[in-house]
Amino acid sequence: MKIEKLKLKNFGPFVGENEIDFSLLEDIFLIYGNTGSGKTTIFDAVCYALYGKLPGTREKQDIRKCKSDFAKAGEDAFIELCFQVKEDSFRVKRTLPYLYETKNKTIAEKPSSLVLEIKESN
Repeated sequence: MKIEKLKLKNFGPFVGENEIDFSLLEDIFLIYGNTGSGKTTIFDAVCYALYGKLPGTREKQDIRKCKSDFAKAGEDAFIELCFQVKEDSFRVKRTLPYLYETKNKTIAEKPSSLVLEIKESN
């Protein structure tokens, strides 16, 4: 599997839409940065996009807590991952569930959603 692009919206410390284009990098690269800059969040996002859950001990964490604290109220949060396996291309987009207030002033949950596109090579 070769990751090509990762798009994050309101996920962890990433506010708004942020895209990392791995296709611009060499085959081997390093993700580095200061403590709290979002390195682990990048790996969490890839795992959530692929498997619908967080890795390791964070697996038990409520995924709704991964939505950025700085996102505007009512804005959604999602991860979109584009990758290749052999000659086939894949795009997976997974939204985070979130709580919202209904018109009757009750709290409801918008569930997560998943979109998967596969472009097979001929």
